[in-house]
Amino acid sequence: MSKDVTDKVDIEETSQDNSKRKRTSAVWNHFKRIKVEDQKVSGTQELGTQIFSQEETRRELASMVILHDYPLSIVDHIGFRRYSTSLQPRFNMISRNTLKNDILKIYKEQRMKYYNLLEKLKCRIAVTTDMWTSSNSNRGFMAVTGHFIDDHWILQSCILRFAYVPAPHTAEVIADTLVDALMD
Repeated sequence: MSKDVTDKVDIEETSQDNSKRKRTSAVWNHFKRIKVEDQKVSGTQELGTQIFSQEETRRELASMVILHDYPLSIVDHIGFRRYSTSLQPRFNMISRNTLKNDILKIYKEQRMKYYNLLEKLKCRIAVTTDMWTSSNSNRGFMAVTGHFIDDHWILQSCILRFAYVPAPHTAEVIADTLVDALMD
């Protein structure tokens, strides 16, 4: 134990006579009882030296929005701004456009990572598509997903492309969109 902790701790031999609970096993005779002084815990804590990075915090914010599918407008919410300021007063809150650019930067990094991985693969890749139309604007979208088995025999899937499909959604338009997505 450290010196400052041992100043607040009393160690005494365990005895079955002075305890509230009877310990019937002889094993308890080999332990020492430790009494720790009651310490009041305040609502603040000193963390010591902490290095703050605006860039790292922005990246974590963008990752949170991606992971939980939060709207970009979260950076405009007063409650979120207050919460963020209470965690790190030095963080300069970013705008929606900056958040969007940070998310696109992460997307491009991940995209290049997957494309590099796919180039090195020695196996075949199965391609699937999923298409849907948004309910509020009647715009069609297609997700193109690649599936492959890696060197450890684990099925991997990654979205290769998310594309807008112009109307009308005929077989020819869908096929052209798919070819464009695969040739990108």
